[in-house]
Amino acid sequence: MPIFRAEMCRRLWWQIHLLNRHFTNICDGVDNTDSAHITLFDTKRPLNLNDADLHPDMMVLPIERQGLTEMAFCSVRYEIGDFVRRLSSENWSQQDKVIGIHQLEKTLEEKFASYCDGSIPLQRVTRCLIKTTVYRLSLIHCHGLLTIHEDTTTENKVQIFATALLLLQTQNASCSNPMLDRYRWHTKLFYCTEALFPVLHGLAFDSLDETDETEAWKQVSLAYQYNPELLSGKSNVLHKDLCTSLLKLVSTAWSRRRSRENTSTASIPPDFVDIMSSYPTLPVNTELHGSSIAPWQTDASLQESFGLEQLPNATAIDSSSNQHSLADDNQAWEHWLNLLNNDALLDF
Repeated sequence: MPIFRAEMCRRLWWQIHLLNRHFTNICDGVDNTDSAHITLFDTKRPLNLNDADLHPDMMVLPIERQGLTEMAFCSVRYEIGDFVRRLSSENWSQQDKVIGIHQLEKTLEEKFASYCDGSIPLQRVTRCLIKTTVYRLSLIHCHGLLTIHEDTTTENKVQIFATALLLLQTQNASCSNPMLDRYRWHTKLFYCTEALFPVLHGLAFDSLDETDETEAWKQVSLAYQYNPELLSGKSNVLHKDLCTSLLKLVSTAWSRRRSRENTSTASIPPDFVDIMSSYPTLPVNTELHGSSIAPWQTDASLQESFGLEQLPNATAIDSSSNQHSLADDNQAWEHWLNLLNNDALLDF
Protein backbone atom coordinates (compact mmCIF):
# COMPACT_ATOMS: atom_id res chain seq x y z
CA MET A 1 0.00 0.00 0.00
CA PRO A 2 1.37 3.47 -0.84
CA ILE A 3 2.76 5.42 2.13
CA PHE A 4 0.28 8.28 1.72
CA ARG A 5 -2.74 5.98 1.55
CA ALA A 6 -1.56 3.98 4.57
CA GLU A 7 -1.28 7.12 6.69
CA MET A 8 -4.73 8.32 5.60
CA CYS A 9 -6.17 4.91 6.48
CA ARG A 10 -4.56 5.08 9.93
CA ARG A 11 -6.16 8.45 10.58
CA LEU A 12 -9.54 7.14 9.51
CA TRP A 13 -9.23 3.83 11.39
CA TRP A 14 -8.30 5.35 14.73
CA GLN A 15 -11.13 7.85 14.58
CA ILE A 16 -13.59 5.05 13.80
CA HIS A 17 -12.13 2.90 16.60
CA LEU A 18 -12.55 5.59 19.27
CA LEU A 19 -16.08 6.44 18.12
CA ASN A 20 -16.99 2.75 18.02
CA ARG A 21 -15.67 2.25 21.55
CA HIS A 22 -17.65 5.20 22.83
CA PHE A 23 -20.96 4.24 21.24
CA THR A 24 -20.52 0.57 22.14
CA ASN A 25 -20.35 1.70 25.75
CA ILE A 26 -23.45 3.90 25.67
CA CYS A 27 -25.74 1.67 23.58
CA ASP A 28 -28.06 -0.68 25.44
CA GLY A 29 -27.91 -4.34 24.48
CA VAL A 30 -24.32 -4.28 23.19
CA ASP A 31 -21.86 -6.62 24.88
CA ASN A 32 -19.05 -4.23 25.77
CA THR A 33 -17.24 -6.98 27.70
CA ASP A 34 -16.20 -8.57 24.41
CA SER A 35 -12.56 -7.63 23.96
CA ALA A 36 -12.62 -8.20 20.20
CA HIS A 37 -13.41 -4.57 19.42
CA ILE A 38 -10.46 -3.54 21.59
CA THR A 39 -7.67 -5.96 20.75
CA LEU A 40 -8.15 -7.46 17.29
CA PHE A 41 -6.21 -4.96 15.24
CA ASP A 42 -2.59 -3.89 14.90
CA THR A 43 -3.04 -0.59 13.09
CA LYS A 44 -0.33 1.89 14.02
CA ARG A 45 -1.27 5.30 15.31
CA PRO A 46 -1.07 8.08 12.71
CA LEU A 47 1.83 10.48 13.13
CA ASN A 48 1.51 13.99 14.51
CA LEU A 49 1.95 15.77 11.18
CA ASN A 50 0.43 18.69 9.32
CA ASP A 51 -1.53 17.95 6.17
CA ALA A 52 1.13 19.78 4.16
CA ASP A 53 3.70 17.20 5.32
CA LEU A 54 1.88 14.51 3.33
CA HIS A 55 1.41 14.09 -0.41
CA PRO A 56 0.31 11.19 -2.64
CA ASP A 57 3.73 10.68 -4.27
CA MET A 58 5.74 10.48 -1.06
CA MET A 59 8.04 7.46 -0.71
CA VAL A 60 8.73 7.72 3.03
CA LEU A 61 6.98 9.33 5.97
CA PRO A 62 8.64 12.41 7.49
CA ILE A 63 9.80 12.42 11.10
CA GLU A 64 6.91 13.05 13.48
CA ARG A 65 6.67 16.67 14.61
CA GLN A 66 7.13 17.63 18.24
CA GLY A 67 4.52 20.08 19.48
CA LEU A 68 1.32 21.36 17.97
CA THR A 69 0.15 20.51 14.47
CA GLU A 70 -3.19 20.34 12.71
CA MET A 71 -3.38 16.80 14.08
CA ALA A 72 -2.46 17.66 17.68
CA PHE A 73 -5.92 17.32 19.23
CA CYS A 74 -6.55 14.03 17.44
CA SER A 75 -3.03 12.84 18.25
CA VAL A 76 -3.65 13.40 21.96
CA ARG A 77 -6.84 11.34 21.73
CA TYR A 78 -5.02 8.58 19.86
CA GLU A 79 -2.21 8.50 22.44
CA ILE A 80 -4.80 8.19 25.20
CA GLY A 81 -6.87 5.65 23.28
CA ASP A 82 -3.83 3.48 22.64
CA PHE A 83 -2.88 3.57 26.33
CA VAL A 84 -6.41 2.71 27.49
CA ARG A 85 -6.54 -0.09 24.92
CA ARG A 86 -3.33 -1.61 26.30
CA LEU A 87 -4.57 -1.09 29.84
CA SER A 88 -7.75 -3.01 29.00
CA SER A 89 -6.12 -5.86 27.12
CA GLU A 90 -2.94 -6.52 29.11
CA ASN A 91 -2.47 -7.90 32.61
CA TRP A 92 -1.00 -4.90 34.45
CA SER A 93 -0.13 -4.87 38.13
CA GLN A 94 -1.29 -1.82 40.05
CA GLN A 95 2.27 -0.54 40.27
CA ASP A 96 2.61 -0.91 36.49
CA LYS A 97 -0.61 1.05 36.03
CA VAL A 98 0.60 3.89 38.24
CA ILE A 99 3.95 4.02 36.43
CA GLY A 100 2.20 3.85 33.06
CA ILE A 101 -0.17 6.70 33.91
CA HIS A 102 2.69 8.90 35.11
CA GLN A 103 4.61 8.12 31.93
CA LEU A 104 1.55 8.95 29.81
CA GLU A 105 1.21 12.27 31.65
CA LYS A 106 4.88 13.07 31.05
CA THR A 107 4.64 12.14 27.37
CA LEU A 108 1.52 14.23 26.76
CA GLU A 109 3.01 17.17 28.65
CA GLU A 110 6.28 17.11 26.71
CA LYS A 111 4.77 16.45 23.29
CA PHE A 112 1.68 18.66 23.45
CA ALA A 113 0.62 20.47 26.64
CA SER A 114 3.84 22.46 27.05
CA TYR A 115 3.22 24.02 23.62
CA CYS A 116 -0.44 24.93 24.19
CA ASP A 117 -1.54 28.57 24.27
CA GLY A 118 -4.56 28.97 26.55
CA SER A 119 -5.84 31.93 24.52
CA ILE A 120 -6.43 29.67 21.50
CA PRO A 121 -9.64 27.64 21.99
CA LEU A 122 -8.56 24.36 20.38
CA GLN A 123 -5.25 24.38 22.25
CA ARG A 124 -7.07 25.11 25.50
CA VAL A 125 -9.39 22.14 24.88
CA THR A 126 -6.35 19.98 24.12
CA ARG A 127 -4.70 20.93 27.40
CA CYS A 128 -7.97 20.32 29.26
CA LEU A 129 -8.26 16.87 27.67
CA ILE A 130 -4.79 15.97 28.93
CA LYS A 131 -5.53 17.16 32.48
CA THR A 132 -8.90 15.44 32.75
CA THR A 133 -7.45 12.20 31.36
CA VAL A 134 -4.70 12.09 33.98
CA TYR A 135 -7.16 12.88 36.80
CA ARG A 136 -9.59 10.28 35.50
CA LEU A 137 -7.03 7.51 35.16
CA SER A 138 -5.57 8.39 38.57
CA LEU A 139 -9.03 8.24 40.11
CA ILE A 140 -9.47 4.69 38.90
CA HIS A 141 -5.98 3.22 39.13
CA CYS A 142 -3.66 5.24 41.38
CA HIS A 143 -5.28 5.01 44.80
CA GLY A 144 -5.35 1.29 45.52
CA LEU A 145 -8.83 0.68 44.10
CA LEU A 146 -8.28 -2.76 42.65
CA THR A 147 -11.20 -4.72 44.03
CA ILE A 148 -14.11 -4.14 46.35
CA HIS A 149 -12.64 -6.69 48.76
CA GLU A 150 -9.67 -4.52 49.66
CA ASP A 151 -9.87 -2.05 52.51
CA THR A 152 -9.61 1.55 51.40
CA THR A 153 -7.78 3.64 53.95
CA THR A 154 -8.90 7.06 55.11
CA GLU A 155 -5.82 8.52 53.43
CA ASN A 156 -6.82 6.92 50.14
CA LYS A 157 -10.35 8.29 50.42
CA VAL A 158 -8.94 11.77 51.00
CA GLN A 159 -6.77 11.41 47.89
CA ILE A 160 -9.70 10.11 45.87
CA PHE A 161 -11.91 13.00 47.02
CA ALA A 162 -9.21 15.53 46.08
CA THR A 163 -8.63 13.95 42.66
CA ALA A 164 -12.36 13.75 41.90
CA LEU A 165 -12.83 17.38 42.94
CA LEU A 166 -9.96 18.47 40.67
CA LEU A 167 -11.56 16.53 37.83
CA LEU A 168 -14.93 18.22 38.36
CA GLN A 169 -13.27 21.65 38.60
CA THR A 170 -11.41 21.14 35.32
CA GLN A 171 -14.45 19.85 33.46
CA ASN A 172 -16.77 22.54 34.81
CA ALA A 173 -14.26 25.27 33.95
CA SER A 174 -14.29 24.05 30.35
CA CYS A 175 -18.08 23.91 30.23
CA SER A 176 -18.43 27.44 31.63
CA ASN A 177 -15.85 29.10 29.36
CA PRO A 178 -17.58 30.94 26.47
CA MET A 179 -14.37 30.62 24.45
CA LEU A 180 -14.95 26.86 24.30
CA ASP A 181 -18.61 26.90 23.28
CA ARG A 182 -17.80 25.54 19.83
CA TYR A 183 -16.20 22.50 21.50
CA ARG A 184 -19.05 21.86 23.91
CA TRP A 185 -19.84 18.66 22.00
CA HIS A 186 -16.53 17.23 23.20
CA THR A 187 -16.61 18.40 26.83
CA LYS A 188 -20.19 17.16 27.06
CA LEU A 189 -19.66 13.83 25.32
CA PHE A 190 -16.73 12.83 27.53
CA TYR A 191 -17.80 14.44 30.82
CA CYS A 192 -16.69 12.14 33.66
CA THR A 193 -19.85 11.97 35.77
CA GLU A 194 -18.50 9.13 37.91
CA ALA A 195 -16.28 11.71 39.64
CA LEU A 196 -19.43 12.93 41.39
CA PHE A 197 -19.61 9.82 43.53
CA PRO A 198 -16.49 10.25 45.72
CA VAL A 199 -17.22 13.98 46.10
CA LEU A 200 -20.79 13.32 47.23
CA HIS A 201 -19.55 10.46 49.40
CA GLY A 202 -17.23 12.90 51.16
CA LEU A 203 -20.11 15.33 51.68
CA ALA A 204 -22.35 12.55 53.00
CA PHE A 205 -19.99 10.70 55.33
CA ASP A 206 -16.60 12.38 55.81
CA SER A 207 -15.35 15.30 57.89
CA LEU A 208 -14.49 18.15 55.53
CA ASP A 209 -13.33 21.63 56.36
CA GLU A 210 -15.68 24.46 55.44
CA THR A 211 -13.68 25.51 52.37
CA ASP A 212 -13.62 22.01 50.87
CA GLU A 213 -17.30 21.45 51.63
CA THR A 214 -18.34 24.74 50.02
CA GLU A 215 -16.24 24.06 46.94
CA ALA A 216 -17.55 20.50 46.68
CA TRP A 217 -21.20 21.62 46.72
CA LYS A 218 -20.39 24.29 44.13
CA GLN A 219 -18.80 21.78 41.74
CA VAL A 220 -21.57 19.21 42.23
CA SER A 221 -24.16 21.89 41.45
CA LEU A 222 -22.29 22.86 38.28
CA ALA A 223 -22.00 19.22 37.25
CA TYR A 224 -25.78 18.80 37.41
CA GLN A 225 -26.27 22.10 35.60
CA TYR A 226 -24.09 20.98 32.70
CA ASN A 227 -25.47 17.41 32.70
CA PRO A 228 -29.26 17.71 33.11
CA GLU A 229 -29.72 14.13 31.92
CA LEU A 230 -28.49 13.08 35.37
CA LEU A 231 -31.77 14.55 36.64
CA SER A 232 -34.04 13.56 33.78
CA GLY A 233 -32.99 9.90 33.78
CA LYS A 234 -32.39 9.96 30.02
CA SER A 235 -29.43 7.60 30.18
CA ASN A 236 -28.62 4.02 29.32
CA VAL A 237 -28.98 1.23 31.89
CA LEU A 238 -25.44 1.53 33.24
CA HIS A 239 -25.68 5.27 33.77
CA LYS A 240 -29.22 5.03 35.17
CA ASP A 241 -27.71 2.90 37.92
CA LEU A 242 -25.11 5.59 38.53
CA CYS A 243 -27.74 8.37 38.44
CA THR A 244 -29.98 6.59 40.94
CA SER A 245 -27.06 6.02 43.31
CA LEU A 246 -26.07 9.67 43.04
CA LEU A 247 -29.60 10.77 43.93
CA LYS A 248 -29.44 8.76 47.13
CA LEU A 249 -26.05 10.19 48.06
CA VAL A 250 -27.30 13.73 47.40
CA SER A 251 -30.22 13.07 49.76
CA THR A 252 -27.89 11.77 52.47
CA ALA A 253 -25.35 14.57 52.00
CA TRP A 254 -27.87 17.42 52.07
CA SER A 255 -29.77 15.92 55.00
CA ARG A 256 -26.49 15.70 56.90
CA ARG A 257 -25.66 19.32 56.13
CA ARG A 258 -29.07 20.56 57.27
CA SER A 259 -28.87 18.55 60.48
CA ARG A 260 -25.74 20.51 61.46
CA GLU A 261 -27.28 23.92 60.82
CA ASN A 262 -29.52 26.09 62.92
CA THR A 263 -32.98 26.66 61.49
CA SER A 264 -32.39 30.41 61.41
CA THR A 265 -29.18 30.07 59.38
CA ALA A 266 -30.14 27.11 57.19
CA SER A 267 -28.59 27.09 53.73
CA ILE A 268 -30.77 27.46 50.66
CA PRO A 269 -30.77 24.16 48.75
CA PRO A 270 -29.08 24.18 45.33
CA ASP A 271 -31.48 24.03 42.39
CA PHE A 272 -30.72 20.39 41.63
CA VAL A 273 -31.59 19.39 45.21
CA ASP A 274 -34.96 21.10 44.80
CA ILE A 275 -35.60 19.10 41.66
CA MET A 276 -34.52 15.82 43.22
CA SER A 277 -36.76 16.37 46.23
CA SER A 278 -39.81 16.02 43.98
CA TYR A 279 -38.86 12.57 42.71
CA PRO A 280 -41.29 9.93 43.96
CA THR A 281 -38.62 7.20 44.01
CA LEU A 282 -36.01 9.12 45.99
CA PRO A 283 -36.07 8.21 49.70
CA VAL A 284 -36.13 11.85 50.77
CA ASN A 285 -36.03 12.60 54.46
CA THR A 286 -38.53 15.33 55.37
CA GLU A 287 -35.59 17.03 57.07
CA LEU A 288 -33.95 17.42 53.66
CA HIS A 289 -35.28 20.95 53.47
CA GLY A 290 -35.71 21.55 57.17
CA SER A 291 -39.46 21.12 56.89
CA SER A 292 -41.95 18.78 58.50
CA ILE A 293 -44.20 18.84 55.45
CA ALA A 294 -43.80 17.30 52.01
CA PRO A 295 -40.68 18.18 49.99
CA TRP A 296 -40.72 21.41 48.03
CA GLN A 297 -42.39 21.35 44.66
CA THR A 298 -40.09 22.31 41.82
CA ASP A 299 -41.26 25.33 39.86
CA ALA A 300 -41.12 25.66 36.09
CA SER A 301 -38.18 28.07 36.14
CA LEU A 302 -35.95 25.54 37.88
CA GLN A 303 -36.95 22.82 35.45
CA GLU A 304 -36.27 25.12 32.53
CA SER A 305 -32.83 26.08 33.87
CA PHE A 306 -31.87 22.41 33.81
CA GLY A 307 -33.43 21.76 30.42
CA LEU A 308 -36.25 19.65 31.87
CA GLU A 309 -39.73 20.05 30.44
CA GLN A 310 -41.23 17.87 33.13
CA LEU A 311 -40.09 15.84 36.07
CA PRO A 312 -39.40 12.19 35.34
CA ASN A 313 -41.74 9.56 36.65
CA ALA A 314 -40.68 6.77 38.95
CA THR A 315 -39.48 4.42 36.21
CA ALA A 316 -37.50 7.16 34.50
CA ILE A 317 -35.00 7.57 37.30
CA ASP A 318 -35.08 4.18 38.94
CA SER A 319 -32.96 1.21 37.93
CA SER A 320 -34.40 -2.24 38.34
CA SER A 321 -30.91 -3.58 38.92
CA ASN A 322 -30.29 -1.35 41.93
CA GLN A 323 -33.08 -1.01 44.47
CA HIS A 324 -30.96 -0.92 47.62
CA SER A 325 -30.33 2.33 49.41
CA LEU A 326 -26.86 3.65 50.10
CA ALA A 327 -27.45 4.18 53.76
CA ASP A 328 -23.95 3.89 55.16
CA ASP A 329 -20.34 4.66 54.35
CA ASN A 330 -19.11 1.15 53.53
CA GLN A 331 -22.13 0.22 51.43
CA ALA A 332 -21.92 3.42 49.40
CA TRP A 333 -18.18 3.03 48.85
CA GLU A 334 -18.47 -0.61 47.78
CA HIS A 335 -21.23 0.31 45.35
CA TRP A 336 -19.04 3.01 43.79
CA LEU A 337 -16.17 0.53 43.36
CA ASN A 338 -18.54 -1.85 41.59
CA LEU A 339 -19.54 0.92 39.19
CA LEU A 340 -16.00 2.13 38.68
CA ASN A 341 -14.68 -1.35 37.93
CA ASN A 342 -17.00 -1.44 34.91
CA ASP A 343 -14.80 -0.65 31.90
CA ALA A 344 -17.74 0.95 30.10
CA LEU A 345 -17.33 4.01 32.31
CA LEU A 346 -13.71 4.44 31.22
CA ASP A 347 -14.27 5.99 27.84
CA PHE A 348 -12.23 8.50 25.88
